[in-house]
Amino acid sequence: MSARTTTKRRLMALLSAPLVMAGMVVAPASTAQAHDTISTTETWRDTSDCWCHLPDEYDGTVFQHDAGGEAYKGRIYANEELVGKIEFHPYDEKVWMYDTEVNGDGFYVQVSWTEPDGRWRRALDSPNSGHGVTDLDIAEGTTVRIQVWDDGFYFDDSQILDAYATA
Repeated sequence: MSARTTTKRRLMALLSAPLVMAGMVVAPASTAQAHDTISTTETWRDTSDCWCHLPDEYDGTVFQHDAGGEAYKGRIYANEELVGKIEFHPYDEKVWMYDTEVNGDGFYVQVSWTEPDGRWRRALDSPNSGHGVTDLDIAEGTTVRIQVWDDGFYFDDSQILDAYATA
């Protein structure tokens, strides 16, 4: 990742953070329980120049070409075992969420953005089958913020991912 991309992402985060309030919550029917040891890996891809395949332990990820888009993939591990992943696909502006260990534990996910007219947007999804896809239907160039918590929704000490991507 270039210094320019990193600087751009930080600038967008700084400028959009106060405006971002809408959200998407994904949680199982039962209360989530914190895992012992949580770790994550994160990957961003500029989709202007690629059709990109990113392998992983579950099913892999394919990001399609989308001029000006920045794709995001976050993987969540508990005790070094993949237990979940979240992806933002700029092409068609979709969020893919996976609970790869369907065990009654879950993650709380918020994806938020601000529309060009200043209004905040919200999309909700509750996949019961271990994964779900949500179509955000947002404008090209919109910055999205992806936040994931384990154990409790909106508790800073349980936040495990906080990332930005571009539609």
